[in-house]
Amino acid sequence: TYILSSIPESIALSAPPGSIITLTPASPFLANCLNRPDFLIPDASIPLTQFLYPLGSPLIRPGFITNISARQGIPLDPDGIIKVAFSVTPLRYRAYQGSGAWVEDGSDGGLLSTLPVLKGICSEVACGGATLNLSQAEDVNGEAEYRVTMKDTDAVHTFKVATKLAFSIEEELVAYEVIEYSGDDSEEVPAFMRLAFVGGSLRTAGQVPVRFMVSQVAGDSEMLLGSPTVFLSLNGTGELRFKLRKGHNGNATFSLQGTHTNGYDNTTTLSTPVNFYLEVIPVNSQPLFSVPEEIIVYMDAYPPDATFASGAVVSGVVSGPPDEMDQELNFSVYTYDFPDGLFVDLPNISLSVFPNETWGAEFSFSTAPYQYGSASILLTLSDDGGTAVGGRNSITHNLTLIVLPANQPPTFE
Repeated sequence: TYILSSIPESIALSAPPGSIITLTPASPFLANCLNRPDFLIPDASIPLTQFLYPLGSPLIRPGFITNISARQGIPLDPDGIIKVAFSVTPLRYRAYQGSGAWVEDGSDGGLLSTLPVLKGICSEVACGGATLNLSQAEDVNGEAEYRVTMKDTDAVHTFKVATKLAFSIEEELVAYEVIEYSGDDSEEVPAFMRLAFVGGSLRTAGQVPVRFMVSQVAGDSEMLLGSPTVFLSLNGTGELRFKLRKGHNGNATFSLQGTHTNGYDNTTTLSTPVNFYLEVIPVNSQPLFSVPEEIIVYMDAYPPDATFASGAVVSGVVSGPPDEMDQELNFSVYTYDFPDGLFVDLPNISLSVFPNETWGAEFSFSTAPYQYGSASILLTLSDDGGTAVGGRNSITHNLTLIVLPANQPPTFE
């Protein structure tokens, strides 16, 4: 029995007639002498979510190839390692929808920015796996098939790479009702919120960007003025923008769907719709009223005093937007900078509610006989809605009251 440490080109042996000669290969050559070259791709389908691996960002998948059997006679390096090389060539491609015909022109239609790379290593005992490296091209959706060949062998397998639109968003968003209420329900109020999702880049030469469609599927249809829109930024995120209706709150569910023109044939790829919930939380709006900058009256000589009362001085009293009609209102009046003895009864405002649920306000005061002068008045209207989350429950106006002298007739007895 001869144990050979190498395989010579020829062997000269001397043995008596009838001897049995057994040649046993040494262990470093046992695997690659007896193995049939082959390998396994456990998962031959690679889904790529577009923009998760944008242009230049590699996808690295260790163990993409397993069960490597090196070809017969492959040499070991000085460390006892067998280096196995693979080549990857594109076979065909098609639009991602799956209904398009395969284009078999020996290319991948530009699906990847560079061809995939595979590297595998075997030891003297057994062969391990190979790692896949690839990077996706920008703004191209589709599917391509590639052939993997173990170099210097007939061992061949295929795999497919498919890209599709996908993104993630916050499932629940919260906004606050507009608090600067002006009484005009139709006035548009610009507002926006961040909406986190994986999106595309802005338009560049020769490329078509991803666009997003937003539609309401449930909830309050009067909450927003028009449908929300999505604006993309350079960092792969997007911003949801919408316009709140003044003085309106509620909740609604919207559907967000991405669209992208396919780089192969200009067909449109649609992402899977993703729903998000938007809630507009009520915030107390300040009440409203109007007064002139000044009012002028003339002193009178009715005994014992002159009383002024008018429902026309204070106007436009409202508690806020329509959803705050049930709030209670209260006026406070502070009078200062007036001559001593001018008033018998200081200025005051009394509120009343008319049958049509509108507010009336009567402004009144009483002057002493034959007194005149001016007074500064601070009028504050408050409601009971509170100030939580930035709400406002009061509004203040200034009024100047001028009491002018009037010539009185002479008297005699």
